[in-house]
Amino acid sequence: MVFVARFLLAATAAVAVAWAAATAIVAVLDFPKRTAIYYTEPQAVHLAARVQRGEALYPDWQAFPYVANVFTPAYFWVVGLVGRTTGADLDTLQRLARGVTIACSLAGAVLAGWAVRRHGAVAAIAAGAVVLSAGVTHGFGWMARPDLAADLLGFAGFLAATGSTPIGVAGSLLAAAFLCKQPALVYTAAAAVALAWQRRWRRASTVFVGVIALIVAVLSLVFLAGERRVFIDIFLERSSPWRWEQWKTIAEKFVGRSAEILVLCAVGATVWVWMIRSGRPEANDAKRWLSLLVVAGGAGIIATAKYGSDLNYYLPLRFVAAAALAELFGVLRLSATSTTSAAVALASLATIWSWSPMIWNMISIHEAINPQRQRTAEAYQAEIDDLVVRSRTERILTNGDDLALRMDNPFVDSMVFKMLVEDGRLRPDGLMDQLQRTQYDLIATTGPVDDPRFLAAQTGLPKLVADVIAARYELVKRGAFFYYRPKPAHP
Repeated sequence: MVFVARFLLAATAAVAVAWAAATAIVAVLDFPKRTAIYYTEPQAVHLAARVQRGEALYPDWQAFPYVANVFTPAYFWVVGLVGRTTGADLDTLQRLARGVTIACSLAGAVLAGWAVRRHGAVAAIAAGAVVLSAGVTHGFGWMARPDLAADLLGFAGFLAATGSTPIGVAGSLLAAAFLCKQPALVYTAAAAVALAWQRRWRRASTVFVGVIALIVAVLSLVFLAGERRVFIDIFLERSSPWRWEQWKTIAEKFVGRSAEILVLCAVGATVWVWMIRSGRPEANDAKRWLSLLVVAGGAGIIATAKYGSDLNYYLPLRFVAAAALAELFGVLRLSATSTTSAAVALASLATIWSWSPMIWNMISIHEAINPQRQRTAEAYQAEIDDLVVRSRTERILTNGDDLALRMDNPFVDSMVFKMLVEDGRLRPDGLMDQLQRTQYDLIATTGPVDDPRFLAAQTGLPKLVADVIAARYELVKRGAFFYYRPKPAHP
């Protein structure tokens, strides 16, 4: 049985690494592809380009062209300033932004391995592999978005705060995480809870109050530097509708993509509770991971009911899952019987292996490998390139963010634009007037403007805008986009 346990232990680590390698292949295939756009990535590139050009990062979205920014600024500062220094064009800027995300993803994996190093090198490698390739990172782990940068800084700050690192360093990391993306505040809350649970009351209160004060101070400097809307805009999504259907969709997606995270977190929680109740020397470490699990998991459960949410709200749980897997390796090393070792090894192997076919399926259907998808992607990019050229001589309107990024469009983030219009905070009178007077030569939408499913989609057009298009424009062609031109004038 000892041989079986050791074999399963090695197999678990090997599968975890293979799983990470498969994810890396998808990332490499996606990296140069303009058509590999994921969930508001064009908005992130657009905001970095605003920094690069020296434009306001928080413009007045209530006035035409209705450009809104709901993110904190740090990620866009970094990417935009690198773009300015290197003289990057838009496509290069997009790749730079993706490169920053990939670097943060890799650094997060290394940091997770370092955090569980007491369980041995094999456990550290397996933990890093889980972090690198967890299903919750797919679409976020290598695209131009601030999620992974915020997650890396938040996790680093959490480890620093709950360890013995100087409080100023820990607080700076946690504040920087929030300044990359707001949900990273869960790491500050989790650190405060863990420290309080460990009875380190003074450090807990200092971390929480200090981080909040530092965030307010930095944003106040941004405000005084001329960005008068920064405080308002980073909380623009506070009034987003909360829907049971949205929560259910994300929950099903989470189970489908990241069942291994749920299983590992559950197993880890069981082991850590046992450590605390048994009074083992590792109890303080167990409290650290349980605090992150409860705070981040609870925040994710609540936040995913919000309109526009996705699996990025569960990103911190991949660190908890990695720590749980490493804990299983620890149990294997310390177990008194080979039977227990084999059972734990088999459970961990099954958890990792059960999800592996999906990642290989992702590779097989990728547009770089699958001929049909490749033709579809090429046709889509060809239409975008054609529309960009035509936009130099024609006025074109679109709700396709990746097209809008590359031409002069009234808004770039169609989801945020629709949200603001539909909840009454934005009345696009200027755009409505131009549509009424058919001042756009061509409208290219991602769906038919009279289709209820398109109007209900998060990135569709607001109904009042779609109704004007339906009344004043007619469908003339459909391809990757639906093309509308002004209806002929009748005498």
